[in-house]
Amino acid sequence: MTRPQPDTPILGYGSLLNVESLKRTVPRLSRGDLAPVRVDGFARIFQLVSLSRSQAQAPVRAGLRGAVLDARPWRGAQMGAVCFDVRHGAERDALDRREFCYDRLQDVDWRGFYQPTHRGQGLVYTVSDAATLRERFPVLYHERILGLAADGLISDRIRPVDDYLRSCIEGAFSWGRAFGHHFLANTWLADGRALCTWGPAVEATRVLGHEIAAAPFPRLR
Repeated sequence: MTRPQPDTPILGYGSLLNVESLKRTVPRLSRGDLAPVRVDGFARIFQLVSLSRSQAQAPVRAGLRGAVLDARPWRGAQMGAVCFDVRHGAERDALDRREFCYDRLQDVDWRGFYQPTHRGQGLVYTVSDAATLRERFPVLYHERILGLAADGLISDRIRPVDDYLRSCIEGAFSWGRAFGHHFLANTWLADGRALCTWGPAVEATRVLGHEIAAAPFPRLR
């Protein structure tokens, strides 16, 4: 008899903060299946060139609104995320397809955002390097990624995709005012500026009915 595979705990830090967006990939999940957490030692950065949005259909240039989020190990940084379990098989496969440009980092420590004594481990998706993408998706790599003139899919010249940015901000504030402000102050543009200092992010936050926390704001070094 085949032994059931254990569920996989996931730490979602971008569009997966938005429950409605997550449910499009894993319909079984509801808000009660997710918990807000903090992940120390990771920086969340708008540096991944999106392959699925119209703003990123041209070669990378300064200021291109074609960036979505990546998370990288970074000493001294932290990010808010949501922790949830996906079932082995169809659910995890669906999430992997959604995050097809990412690798999985296993056994990443987290602590509760509002209950720091609640701790555990989960999986974080982080963007694959150029060599991995070329090996994994040779046709896509030569047809799309090389033409973007990026180092793999990472660029410090690009800025967030508008609709993706709004979805992430909306998702972050759905977990509380403190979580939303933490998201804005601990999410970075690719040039190292905090998201809460960038005009379009400030405007998107206000349009969604939220305010920006007071300065000072950190900078990613």
